[in-house]
Amino acid sequence: MYEGKIIKFYREKFNITQDQLGHEICSRAQICRIENNQANHSIEIIKKLTERLGVDLELEVTKLNKLKTSLDQLHDAIIMQVFDDINTAKEALEKFELITISPYTYFYQLLQIRILLLNNNLKEATSIIKKIQKIEHKLSPYEVNMLKHILGIQFLTNKDYLKAIQLLTSIQNDVYKNPEYFYHLAVAYNEIDSSILAYYYAEKAQQYFQQMNNYPRAIDAELLMIIQIKDAVGDEIINRYKNLINSCNLCNSPDRKSKIYYYLAYEYFRRKNYDLAKKYYSESMILNEANPQSLQYILSLEGYVRSSFESDLVLNL
Repeated sequence: MYEGKIIKFYREKFNITQDQLGHEICSRAQICRIENNQANHSIEIIKKLTERLGVDLELEVTKLNKLKTSLDQLHDAIIMQVFDDINTAKEALEKFELITISPYTYFYQLLQIRILLLNNNLKEATSIIKKIQKIEHKLSPYEVNMLKHILGIQFLTNKDYLKAIQLLTSIQNDVYKNPEYFYHLAVAYNEIDSSILAYYYAEKAQQYFQQMNNYPRAIDAELLMIIQIKDAVGDEIINRYKNLINSCNLCNSPDRKSKIYYYLAYEYFRRKNYDLAKKYYSESMILNEANPQSLQYILSLEGYVRSSFESDLVLNL
């Protein structure tokens, strides 16, 4: 299946003509047929051609046959947001030149875009997206839906939430089979204050992440669910926040923990318990003190100042 493509790839890479490659082995016409998989060719001829190119054909075919598994593993790492695994898989795939002749070249490019978006490299991601859109008719049904997911993430990043919703809701779940996009739908609905739909899709995402044992992303989805519950009374919401904090400790996820502290502080602020609000805004800032320019630190600082001001007002009454 791959032999002809491999021969053509390395022949062109080494800038060898078909006549040069086939000299004293076979004709130029036969080389052309081999490269285009249009001929039944002897194992001996293939062996001689690959030896002339200095290519271990068996090894290259084996790597191509394992390529889909490697790409799926990279995709899983992206969904899990395990950056060490992402970088390891990415570096290995970048060294594999034959990926461009495989059936998965567009899938690989889509995965590259996901990585760029994860790293907030919107400019480069947009550049590749535009190239992919020009050949969208060549994509498989799965890849078409993956592109919709990517465009939805891009629109989320650009704060165009309605377009994000339009694209994400058009995904064919029975074809794409990656419920991660439910989380991005939940984020979009949250941004337009559609609490019921935000909760609905966040819960679907949480169920998916739990099935994958993807506990950090499950925390993200659970937090998104909790913040949709407005004007709650009693200890249920407080306890849910505290349970998420414990989950962050188990997952060793200080960034998520800082965010949860922020929302817990806001819940206490809403309930006019300003001392506890100050406490948890402070906890959030402590976890971000190495990066005082971060949005999370600034928001927590603002909340801390407001809580202190309101607390002083109460004391002076």
